[in-house]
Amino acid sequence: MTNASKSVCHRVKNNLPVDQESIVVINVAYMDDAEFLYDENYFFTKDEFEKLNLHNNYKIISDEDEDSFHSLIKESLGIECVQCFKEYMNKNNIEFKFYENLPLD
Repeated sequence: MTNASKSVCHRVKNNLPVDQESIVVINVAYMDDAEFLYDENYFFTKDEFEKLNLHNNYKIISDEDEDSFHSLIKESLGIECVQCFKEYMNKNNIEFKFYENLPLD
């Protein structure tokens, strides 16, 4: 599944037009001390991003960091399949280099 907000998921499910400037990507890097483990990307509308006072990048080093980040976004996340999300982004000519590598499960 894609890490997308309810508003982004609503647009995908209802095939509503969107442009690249109205989608904000948040990158979350998960660390073990100084070692990079993996990262995840979250997609929000620009309005949601501003309303929730989010940042473009987060670094998760501790359980407290993870809890804090998830408490900011948990009520805003929706559910969308990766393939549907990719097709929607391609149809709307939205290009984020990393989303092409999203796994299909």
